[in-house]
Amino acid sequence: MSYESKLSRARDLIAERDRIDAELESIFGGAVTRARAPQKCSKCGVDGHTARYCTQEESPAL
Repeated sequence: MSYESKLSRARDLIAERDRIDAELESIFGGAVTRARAPQKCSKCGVDGHTARYCTQEESPAL
């Protein structure tokens, strides 16, 4: 599949998604959004931040 045909297909899919979103909005009377899961740190397990911003000190490597 050539680059141009991939780009054309992507444009078609985006247009279809926009049409579907508009139809869903008319059915439900508002924008359809997905609820995001709360952030949970993979380092300390606390909700509200990620490991990048964790204030817990690193444990020494074994």
